[in-house]
Amino acid sequence: MKEQLQLSLKTQWFKLTDTDGKTEDYRNINEYWFKRLVFQHKMVFRYTYGYDIDLLDKQTIEVAINRIVKDSLKAKMIGFKPFTHNIMTLGYPKSTDISRIKIFEHAGIEIGFGKEEWGAEPNKLYFIIKHGKRIQ
Repeated sequence: MKEQLQLSLKTQWFKLTDTDGKTEDYRNINEYWFKRLVFQHKMVFRYTYGYDIDLLDKQTIEVAINRIVKDSLKAKMIGFKPFTHNIMTLGYPKSTDISRIKIFEHAGIEIGFGKEEWGAEPNKLYFIIKHGKRIQ
């Protein structure tokens, strides 16, 4: 199954992605992105934290996810979904507004510290979404 990852960007980051060779984007480590990016997120959560994600409140889930990614052994157990493409959009354009849509090969996801010049806060862990060759 081919799965594409759509990422909405603000103008500054959208322009940098193409003009200045910005090859990665950052997403906060939280429940939303954990569920969206992690392959079999329920099983990973249960295995690394010991509880079923569906039985916990939002605050407990957020704390648990941060503990998981900060523990280098547990973080290595995280596998990411097999996306084929990263679709970068300037805001939320209509599908016909191709000037606000860029498509790149998906080059993987990792957990780490991002580059400040590309929007990351210092000393903060992120899901780092890597872009390959531009397709459109």
